[in-house]
Amino acid sequence: MLGLVLEGGGARGAFQIGAFQALNEKGFRFDGIVGTSIGAINGALLAQGDFELAQAWWQRLTANMLFNTQDERLDRLLSLEFDRDTLSYLATAARELVEKRGLDTAPIRRLLNIVINEPKLRAMNTDFGIVTVNLTDLKHAELFKEDIPRGKLVDYLMASANLPVFRLEPLDGKLFIDGGFYDNCPMNMLARRGYEQLVAVRTLSLGRSRKFEYPQVQVLTIRPAESLGPILGFDPKYTQKNLKMGYRDAMRAICRMKGTRFCIAPMEEAELVARLLARASASDGEMDARQYLFQKTLPALARALQLNADAPCGTVLYALLERMATERKLDSLEIRTLPQLAAEILAAPRPRPIANPVERAIRSVRGEPVSFDEAGEMLCQMLAE
Repeated sequence: MLGLVLEGGGARGAFQIGAFQALNEKGFRFDGIVGTSIGAINGALLAQGDFELAQAWWQRLTANMLFNTQDERLDRLLSLEFDRDTLSYLATAARELVEKRGLDTAPIRRLLNIVINEPKLRAMNTDFGIVTVNLTDLKHAELFKEDIPRGKLVDYLMASANLPVFRLEPLDGKLFIDGGFYDNCPMNMLARRGYEQLVAVRTLSLGRSRKFEYPQVQVLTIRPAESLGPILGFDPKYTQKNLKMGYRDAMRAICRMKGTRFCIAPMEEAELVARLLARASASDGEMDARQYLFQKTLPALARALQLNADAPCGTVLYALLERMATERKLDSLEIRTLPQLAAEILAAPRPRPIANPVERAIRSVRGEPVSFDEAGEMLCQMLAE
């Protein structure tokens, strides 16, 4: 069985919907979905078969749809990056909010009542589960849909996503807080149920993640290559970026794309070498241009990129083009082939002037490698479509 695990992370949950789009396009079909906090809410939408609804919901979602934006305390929290350096501030804010009963969650509940279809979810042949923490009894709760009383699915989704800054509302006479205090990425929950393969979509948010206890289970992990923004940053400027980033980083993981920040479709090493050889022409100098390329230019670029001088051709080229694309401020959210990225680099403005003709002539006489930028552009011309 194949399961999907969605980590908590507030507004960063948009990343998961982008990732699911890529997974769906690549033919992944899940027998079960579990999640914590926003992962539980996203999981419910996906488990009830409403990916398109989830996508549209996230595209429209704003802070004033979820919270009372007249609350000045909220302004501070919405822009806060929750990490270990901000725990002191969070603790102070949480105490203040608890004293004043916390942020009103009624708008969130109204939204969930609109988009969550409990009868539909229960009728689906898909396992669904959430994690929350029973504050009254001081114990965690890992609940599958059959463990949740009928008619109370939204209540338990709220319990799973109940951050300390939110107003505590009793559920069946007990108080619950965010499941991230027990396990923010509940992979063990599906593994215990007999799942042999898992896809875990991380948000890299503050919260406790339990040690995975089933090494025999295959896990594909999808994680963001860069920051997803504030946990309470429900703002279209973050949402649109995170949806695209989720799609890109899922494709990177599924298809083993190259690049760290950019996502580059892989080419076989032999194909890359053949392409360079075909486009390198013999020179009038002492050394054939092809020999110069592989014996001088690529090793020099490797050193400049802090790679081993004997790094494979592909390793050097991916690192080179990624650096050049970053310097030219190209969109890192697009998925490209290496030739496509090379062509975009050539079309973009240079970040600095290239070596002047006199400098190039002196280097040529000395037999020295050309400048980093010039070598990069030369290789881009060889690679570009």
